[in-house]
Amino acid sequence: MNSGAIVASFVEAIGLFHPDWPAVEALDAAGTGVSVVDTRPSGADAAGRLDQLVHDLAHRLTPEGVGYLVTRPADRPQLRQLAQRHGLIVAEERLHVPIWHASVALVPLAAGSLRYALANLIPKTSRRAQWAAWVGRQPGGVRLLARLLPVSGLVVRRPGARPLFDWALRLGPPVDAASTMLVRTGWRPAGAVTILYALPARGTRPSAVIKVGTATSQFAGEVERLAALTPPARHSGATTPDAATIKVRAGRQVLLQTAVAGQLAATLVISKPARVVTVLDRLSAWLEQWNTATLRRQALTPDLLSAALARPAARLAPYVAEWPPYEAWLRERWKALQDRLVPVVAAHNDLTMWNVLLDEQGRLGVVDWESSAPTGLPLQDLVYAIADGVAATHGYQQRLADFQACYAPGGAYAAHAARWQRGLCQALTLPADLAQLCWHLTWLHHAANEQARAAVEERPFLQIVQWVVVQPQLRAHAGLEPPA
Repeated sequence: MNSGAIVASFVEAIGLFHPDWPAVEALDAAGTGVSVVDTRPSGADAAGRLDQLVHDLAHRLTPEGVGYLVTRPADRPQLRQLAQRHGLIVAEERLHVPIWHASVALVPLAAGSLRYALANLIPKTSRRAQWAAWVGRQPGGVRLLARLLPVSGLVVRRPGARPLFDWALRLGPPVDAASTMLVRTGWRPAGAVTILYALPARGTRPSAVIKVGTATSQFAGEVERLAALTPPARHSGATTPDAATIKVRAGRQVLLQTAVAGQLAATLVISKPARVVTVLDRLSAWLEQWNTATLRRQALTPDLLSAALARPAARLAPYVAEWPPYEAWLRERWKALQDRLVPVVAAHNDLTMWNVLLDEQGRLGVVDWESSAPTGLPLQDLVYAIADGVAATHGYQQRLADFQACYAPGGAYAAHAARWQRGLCQALTLPADLAQLCWHLTWLHHAANEQARAAVEERPFLQIVQWVVVQPQLRAHAGLEPPA
């Protein structure tokens, strides 16, 4: 993600602090809503510059306005004094805790919020990160981390202003009216969703999650899919969000739902790569039950062909040198299945480790059902989750190599991947030729979605498709045996 997109995502998140969001602009130099001021650059007259920045902010801040001072720990005491001198109060202090890539958690300087973020949202890939998680659990540890983390924020207001996030505190259950909001910025450069975790007073885990999309985001489809697809998902052993409702404020939609307990599987596997097999064992067992519960048989319709092959082909063909014979081979496989009733299942369609949680008892949680569908080709959720889980072991830095570790001959995880696939194929009595086709169509789906996001700078799924197309041994890969 480029730096401009990171700043835009951050500013959008800070706009949510305003009690009247979204009736105000996220950032307005004229002072009608929220002002973000970076106080970190230093110069010869650092003290005078800080005083001028706070003076200017106080001059333009409206009665309900929010000023957000991005600062270094060493400057926080002086900024507090300057805010008071210019008639402002410091309503909150926030720590900027990196999650992954461009995503950041803006964590209130409070024990419950910081402990939740460090335990469940933040990968612990270094001794420093592991030490920070340990310190955060100790008495006085929050204040110590506040002095050590390189970036934080001071939220300044005028005296008598309404509470921060007042719009969110008034949404009703499951948001407690005295909640503290932990903010997690989106990581995608376009269409990013900012997530608020509502932690009750003195709570250590959120009661609600509030998803805030862009000005064009519509959540009605996600609510319908949650209602239709999550009951069998829960009966199959996973915890899912429920009580999802859409709230509209000044034309902007937000999605309110219950929180799912547990640690993000992505942060767990990034921190402890050896845990990936345990996570995928649990996930594959759940998928066997959920897919069995939603299994039905139908013909492969033209609509399914268009969604699974024709539309992805249109996006990918210009970028894959050997595409024409590969597409012809796929169409032959599809044609061979057209006259038969084949198994179809409900599909999550985005079963990344960032959407899977494990709680302290090892119970599975599955979130973010935005892309889910009542009818999907079998095996696709599983083979994508396998590749994504193994990619997490290297911090998503080498997706193609980790894909090959799962599905290339002799790959480090090929035997595990074959075992998980074989279990699902047997549970669904999935024909080998359909399993073969589903496996290949999975990567077209994800590569085409990647191509559709114009601002994406890296395209690992396109690289995966480019590699798969020139591997003839993978055309015999039916998901039942590791390719040989």
